[in-house]
Amino acid sequence: MHHQNTLYEATAPTALYVAGILADPRTLRPIDRPRQDLPGPMRAALLGWLGAVASEANDTAADAFRGTASDPKTTSPSYR
Repeated sequence: MHHQNTLYEATAPTALYVAGILADPRTLRPIDRPRQDLPGPMRAALLGWLGAVASEANDTAADAFRGTASDPKTTSPSYR
């Protein structure tokens, strides 16, 4: 989905699914997190993931617009 600042084909559908389940009350349950992270509910972790994906999508679009995308296969021809 999203790993090391790389977006994959499954990222957009996954992000839509995650956004769709945010209102589910079960996302308010606390989750185990690494010691260095702040404690919180699953919803906070999901929102953090969505934020990271949105940030990377923005960076990728900006790179494509400037013509500096690192992988030409992932650059939309409309931005070249």
